[in-house]
Amino acid sequence: MTRAQALLIVIGDPNVLSLDPLWRGFLNYIFNSGGWRGYPKPNWDTTDANLNTEELLRTRRAEITAEEDELLRKATETIDKRARTEEIDDLGDGYEVVERPWREIE
Repeated sequence: MTRAQALLIVIGDPNVLSLDPLWRGFLNYIFNSGGWRGYPKPNWDTTDANLNTEELLRTRRAEITAEEDELLRKATETIDKRARTEEIDDLGDGYEVVERPWREIE
């Protein structure tokens, strides 16, 4: 980082940066001062002066766990739908196994 005299652009995931109390305070300042551009908007209380990192981590972990559970459920459901072979008729593809000797007998 350099010493910004006119403009500072921070590119990053605000949800990850906000896990650190220093960054969270800085992001709160930016948002409350009207300097926030882009998405996502903060999903935490930006007016809270008391940066309770432990509470924030517990909340984020619960959100992530719920998202992971939903993603896992959807993936399992999709795999189950595609892996069901009982309903598929095997019509063959023309390359069926044919029993014959390895070498032609002369």
